Amino acid sequence: MNIGIVEDDLLQRTALRNWLEDAGHQCRCFNSGDEFVRQMQRGEFQVLLFDWGLPGTSGIELLSWLRDQLQDNTPVIFITAHDTEE
Repeated sequence: MNIGIVEDDLLQRTALRNWLEDAGHQCRCFNSGDEFVRQMQRGEFQVLLFDWGLPGTSGIELLSWLRDQLQDNTPVIFITAHDTEE
C-alpha cells in the first residue's frame, strides 16, 4: 500500500515510516502541510496519515483542501499527541 504521512515531528514521522515500511508498505513523508500541498498529486496514495496539529496549515485544513481542490476521496487517518478529545 502506498501511504502518505504528514507529520512535523521528525521522531514521530520516522517511527511511523519505519513501522509501516517494516510491514511492507511504501511511504512518502512530508514535514508540513504546505510541503504536502506543493507536492501532492491526485490519486497518489491509498491512505493518508495527517497530524492534527501541524504548524501553518492544520490537518483539518489539509483534509478540506484535499476534498475541495483535488476532489480526492483518499481515506485519511488523523494522528495526534493530544490525550483528550477537546
